[in-house]
Amino acid sequence: MVNTRLSAVFVGVLAFEAYAFSVPVIRQTDLKVTLTVPAQSVKSALDRLSAELHVPLAASPETAADVVCFRLKDVPFQEALKRIAEAVDASWQPAGSGYRLVRSSEQLRAEKTRETSADVERFRGEIQRATAGLQNLAPWSSGTAERLAVAAESFLKSNDPQGGDIRASAAAYDLTQKTPLGRVVKELAQAMDPRDLVDLPAFYRTVWSSNPTSMQRPFSRDTWQVVENFLKDQAEWNAAVERHGLSDAASLSRGYSTGRVFDWQNMSPHTVSTVLLSASKVTPSGSVMLEFAAYDKAGRRLGQSQLSLSEFYGEYAQNGKKTDGSASPPEQLISFGPDAKYLVASSSGHRAEADAWPKELRDRVAAPEECDPLALFVSPALIHAAEMKGVNMVASLPDTSISVAAMGNAADVRFDQLLGRLAYFQTSAELKDGWLMVRPMRPSESRIHRADRAVLGKWLRGLASGTPVTLDEEASVALSLPDPRINLLPHFMSGLFHQRPGGEPNPDLLRLYGMLTPEQRQRMTGSGLELGRLTNAELVFVNRLLYGPGTILQFKAPSSEELKSGELPPKMALFNNGLLREATEALPSGIPTEGVLRLKLSSSQVAKGNMQGAREGHGQMLTPRSLAWQRFSQERTDLFPTATQPGRQVDLTNLQIGWQSNLTFTFAFTPMLSMVFGMDGSVGRDFETVTLDSLPDNFKKQFDDAYQGFVRMYANARPGELGIPQGLVLPP
Repeated sequence: MVNTRLSAVFVGVLAFEAYAFSVPVIRQTDLKVTLTVPAQSVKSALDRLSAELHVPLAASPETAADVVCFRLKDVPFQEALKRIAEAVDASWQPAGSGYRLVRSSEQLRAEKTRETSADVERFRGEIQRATAGLQNLAPWSSGTAERLAVAAESFLKSNDPQGGDIRASAAAYDLTQKTPLGRVVKELAQAMDPRDLVDLPAFYRTVWSSNPTSMQRPFSRDTWQVVENFLKDQAEWNAAVERHGLSDAASLSRGYSTGRVFDWQNMSPHTVSTVLLSASKVTPSGSVMLEFAAYDKAGRRLGQSQLSLSEFYGEYAQNGKKTDGSASPPEQLISFGPDAKYLVASSSGHRAEADAWPKELRDRVAAPEECDPLALFVSPALIHAAEMKGVNMVASLPDTSISVAAMGNAADVRFDQLLGRLAYFQTSAELKDGWLMVRPMRPSESRIHRADRAVLGKWLRGLASGTPVTLDEEASVALSLPDPRINLLPHFMSGLFHQRPGGEPNPDLLRLYGMLTPEQRQRMTGSGLELGRLTNAELVFVNRLLYGPGTILQFKAPSSEELKSGELPPKMALFNNGLLREATEALPSGIPTEGVLRLKLSSSQVAKGNMQGAREGHGQMLTPRSLAWQRFSQERTDLFPTATQPGRQVDLTNLQIGWQSNLTFTFAFTPMLSMVFGMDGSVGRDFETVTLDSLPDNFKKQFDDAYQGFVRMYANARPGELGIPQGLVLPP
């Protein structure tokens, strides 16, 4: 509803203010608007507002795809436009008889500067939180070493840290944190410039070294001073350990991230030759894992220590309580709406209803260009919250906000809980002066990684049609949509129609596969594709696989003669627990152009089984052995009582049989070093329904053999007597 006392054409001039957001000056100041718009593109939202006001409002290409929602009640026109521009970091310019929402290059630069400054402060706070315990420790000295050794000796006389006592294990860990190796990674974090952490490349392990290769960085003066102090402190600690006979107490810290801190004979200032500090960053604005490691002259690892600088967003915690611990008073709960509840239940596989999706809802979900996904999961709660508080609301929503509903299975929440979830998923919300304003914490980043609704819509409609999905199609779509490690919206929406039973492939490998040409793939399956023939864009993904946080670099297996001798090759020993385990050391000059990428294609017969109670398409791909394990563990609930719990039990009365393709990628960097990845081809929905008694002959023989093997394996087992925790359902 709009106050329509305006009879003449609007004539406005742009009022540029010192602030980034500018607002048109309207001659008629009594025009007011009442309008509620669910989440949709800025272009669509302005079309709605323009139709209500009879004022031409348009979005520039820079702002058109931003997703907004708002609730306006009796709001002056000028104020409404100001708030919309404020939410999306934009400004208004005159355009004919109306206005155009634009985002200038100056605004983009200012926006990026604000994001960087916020990230620097976030990492500064994370470092302070992670290293807060250091201030409670006495400065290191020979006296500190002596007192700690006395405490360790006393502890070991009365405790067995490996005996399973949680309190004893915690005390042992606390002791290790007070040693030089326990302190050093925290001291290194304190010496680092938070700006360096912000600038770290995502999806890589950045490595600093005392003897840097071309793939590593040298220590800064401040961080190297910490390393030198550590070596000096370690000498004092070694002397105290020797005086108190603690050299056999290496097991005190076994299994902890600080390494074997009492292994003083192997780690001393005289034997340490190389020290490394690595920082693993898995997303552009995510957390950072720091790891410090010391090596001797032969390259053997002597000790290591880790520290996580985890993400922290906003002033509200996940549980809906403010950070000061005070809870909000009882109040009306906010609803995400029936659609969100229905869809979240469907996506998790716990939907109680057996009926199919309503066609109207199915059509809306499959058309994100017309019905934005955030309108199904986020904006209903924001609109309800504004109504409950009696305020106006404008929200600019990043794709990450889709998870605020899924986080609690779309259950009703308090207002502070809603704000807490928004903050957790990188969205700020402020209630002030009668307005609820919601914005991305990193607007420029959220736009870069926003899912293209047209691409997503085409993909969802293909999935909804039930036609088989090929691996090539998956790879092509993966290249056109954001990385799921940054933006889960496409993955979540795809899961509403089809869950990949074979598990999700490595995102970098899938994208690399999508970029390879038919000629490149043909060479891979033949003599191999030389890595020097890859394009720069393709090499980006190979570098992530090799030098990323989850690298799986492998050393050539020893020959039968070497195995018989009982001695591993020296380089393999260094690979297992030494410098060669670090990819920037093993391949110090980067990816060798003479390396070869090979692809092996095969296929296997598998059974597709739905999880008990889940809708069609949510299940697992089962080999004959894993299917046999499902049957055996469900029959022996006396040994494995959790086998029939929701989310664990495969419905053995609802099986399908078919074939899936198996791709094995081998990156042979050198004759000794390689990486091997597997990726299963998506088989779609062309499986045939079977029962356990009607399995194909070859599959059934393997199934029966595996089942009888489990029967023999557990023939004498009794509840509680297994060598595993009772009830744990192990994979076959």
